Amino acid sequence: MKWSNALFLAVNLLCGGRLTLEAQAPREGFVTTADSVRLYYRAFGRGPDTIVVLHGGPGMTMDYLVPDLAPLRARHTLIAYDQRGSGKSVAPLDSAHISLSNHLADLELLRRRLGISRLTILGHSWGGKLAAIYAARHSNVVARLILLDPGAPRPEPSFGPRLLAWADSAERVQIAQLRQAAHDSPGVPSCRAFWREYIRGYWADPADSIGLTRMQGDICAYPTAIRDMDAVGQFTLRSVGAADYSQDVRAVRVPVLIVAGRNSPMPWENAETWAAAFPDARLLVVDRSGHLPHVEQPSLVFDAIETFLKGQWPVAARKVERRVP
Repeated sequence: MKWSNALFLAVNLLCGGRLTLEAQAPREGFVTTADSVRLYYRAFGRGPDTIVVLHGGPGMTMDYLVPDLAPLRARHTLIAYDQRGSGKSVAPLDSAHISLSNHLADLELLRRRLGISRLTILGHSWGGKLAAIYAARHSNVVARLILLDPGAPRPEPSFGPRLLAWADSAERVQIAQLRQAAHDSPGVPSCRAFWREYIRGYWADPADSIGLTRMQGDICAYPTAIRDMDAVGQFTLRSVGAADYSQDVRAVRVPVLIVAGRNSPMPWENAETWAAAFPDARLLVVDRSGHLPHVEQPSLVFDAIETFLKGQWPVAARKVERRVP
């Protein structure tokens, strides 16, 4: 061991005997998987504890989510990564490389490579569902979960129609054309032209013209965002199948905070199903909020998360009793 490393270890032991991830890992980098995919990760903030962030989609990137987690970045270290096939984690867009099993293996590989013994995970949308499935299969390395408007435990057929429920027939045709243009002619401008309209279905009020300006994240951070999202989503969801994953989490006995938007296109009853399935979970339903409650009601959401991270339940979060058939 080099003298500088030995001194570094001694100082940390004298200061409490705990080496944080900040002291061990670089601020950004790549982890190479068994099938040669290079997963891009990045650390944000310099707090004493670490939260691993799972973005949604499937097929989006950390760029749409992490900027709006600024209140957490002020007190904690966040580790986010682009899931395979998206952003800087380039992968062949085929069923051999893009699957649920690969997404789960990627998270476990990242945990081991970064030396995190027990994970605190925050997952949004699809990332929340991925976090729940991962916890069911790796419960011994999970400390707690924060699920932000998580994906449904089994396929939710109303999600897509609810996203466009606000649009009349002409607007739906326009959105379809914008999406096709962003797919066929990749570029940041074409992507943003599509999302500027499509994202209206994510808000509690689709007519909220300032909603997009409140959001700091960027869904269109790179030119092929729509193409990659379409492909990654297709292959991932096909591998996920029609199983009810809430049946798998009953042995996960870590604290779980689930936050759901009352007006989300993902019906909040799905979050209630997750909450009833986890043995130690609480559900916080946020009024006047859609699929991005941390953007629409940030004070309420981040206060609740901080309370949870301190080992307490937010006052408004409720226990959901498991229904007996």
